[in-house]
Amino acid sequence: MQQSALLRLVEPGGQVRGIPLAPGVTTIGESTDNHIVLAGPKIASRHVQLLCDAQGCRLVDLGSASGTLVNGRSVPPNLARRLQPGDVIEIGDYRLHYEAASEPGDNQLSPAVPGDIQPAAEKLEAPRMQGKYRRQRVVLWVIGALGVVAAVGLVALLAWIFLFSPRAKGTAIDLTPIPTVVVATSTNVAGDGATDTPAPVSPTVTLAPQDTATATATEPLPAPTDTHTPESTVVAESVTSTPEPAETSTSAPPTPTKPPTIVVIPPTWTPAPVIATATPSPWGMVNAATANVRAGPSNQYPVITQVFYGQYVLLFGQSANYDWFYLQLQDGRLGWMAAYLVNRSPGLALPIVPAPALPPTAIPPTWTPVPPPTWTPVPPPTSTFTPVPPPTWTPLPPATWTPVPPPCSIAIGAPFVSPWTGSIRDTLRCPVDTMKETWTAIQPFERGIMLWREDQRMIYVIANDHTWRKIADNWVEGMPAESCPDVAPSGLVKPIRGFGYVWCNAAGIKNLVGWATEDEHGYDTQFQAFEGGEMMRGENNAIYILLHNGWWQSYP
Repeated sequence: MQQSALLRLVEPGGQVRGIPLAPGVTTIGESTDNHIVLAGPKIASRHVQLLCDAQGCRLVDLGSASGTLVNGRSVPPNLARRLQPGDVIEIGDYRLHYEAASEPGDNQLSPAVPGDIQPAAEKLEAPRMQGKYRRQRVVLWVIGALGVVAAVGLVALLAWIFLFSPRAKGTAIDLTPIPTVVVATSTNVAGDGATDTPAPVSPTVTLAPQDTATATATEPLPAPTDTHTPESTVVAESVTSTPEPAETSTSAPPTPTKPPTIVVIPPTWTPAPVIATATPSPWGMVNAATANVRAGPSNQYPVITQVFYGQYVLLFGQSANYDWFYLQLQDGRLGWMAAYLVNRSPGLALPIVPAPALPPTAIPPTWTPVPPPTWTPVPPPTSTFTPVPPPTWTPLPPATWTPVPPPCSIAIGAPFVSPWTGSIRDTLRCPVDTMKETWTAIQPFERGIMLWREDQRMIYVIANDHTWRKIADNWVEGMPAESCPDVAPSGLVKPIRGFGYVWCNAAGIKNLVGWATEDEHGYDTQFQAFEGGEMMRGENNAIYILLHNGWWQSYP
């Protein structure tokens, strides 16, 4: 199976092992249902998540209390960080070295895959060496064992030559097959029953013969004695010795010994069991052409951004009514999306995430009609002459200077100059972009109109109650023209395509504007965005002033 990368785990005791990472999701933590289990007081139940693909791996700290370090720097929780070969990850008392995927055959470890994309769980509670590190350790054990065998054999050979050699005693013996070895206290036995000088305190080897030669004398050999008290005893594992009947001789020759046979039992290694667990993927895929990501689980929250069909999002939780998912986008931002717009893995359990507080709702102004002024006829002046006294000169007070606001840095479009120079200037303030001219579709309704802006693919809903809304056009070519089964009453029209998609699916729009009164048609118009709202030229050259507080007015 193809692996994306490799982790070198350095445990608190200094053991090093390699862990391959397969494409998909790998979790690390203290709980046994993680893919990699680490034990320790600083390890959270679910501490870290690794998201691996063909380009490498990204690390996400799942809000652990002790945090996660990469190259000595803390990783912000719930934000994906791209790992580079050579990065050092610190989790509690553990260090993990991140490496790129090795060449095929370089590493004999293969990740198990429970399910479709997740790697198998690997328990680290029984540390062991992996790959070439385990082979190196076995080689060192073998070399050390061979060195010990060679040293013991050399000592035994020298002791046999200088102490028990038959050439020194002048006695001919019948050599028997090589005996087994009994490693005991260092003791030398003489044929006449005398006590030799004790050997050095280092351990020596005494060899027991398996058989002896037979002599004519029947007198038993006197028992040897040794006054040396051994200071050390060396015991060879799984080695026994059984003496055979000693030969009889009048001169009581020393017992000959044979070179020992050493059996080296290499250490055995039993691999720890690998437990595979299947974990549903926390990734979801957008199934709509365009979907809004909002600041909370309701259409009353503002739109943060939009995502498109086929994009993947990381699911963290869901609303209390299960209709919205709390998720993270690929750029690291967090938000909410309607559940029916996201495909997720079956069996994925998501926690309930409380909804944030709603933004303050604007209070609509109350409108009081002003009665028209009444006209009172004025009688014409009479033609009587009244002398006027000569004028007197009164000095004028010095003029006062009233500051004029500085001009805007972006020019205001020609259709919008007259409305902007009035009282609305303080509300709209300066433009944030130049005037845009684009193709616009319009459709009148019972209680308002809908306009479609081609350059931004946005739909403006302008209601007769002087409120307006701006909604993304999620309808694309190839989708059904009608988005709901409603049937228009006689003399009215049911909206279709983009207008129909918003009219059928956006909350409250159908009741706000009612049925369409005629089919949609198009014309060229102008838009310009300001700091406090937008201006748009209507079909009858009226100017619509759309304020950011959700209210609109027209000019003239």
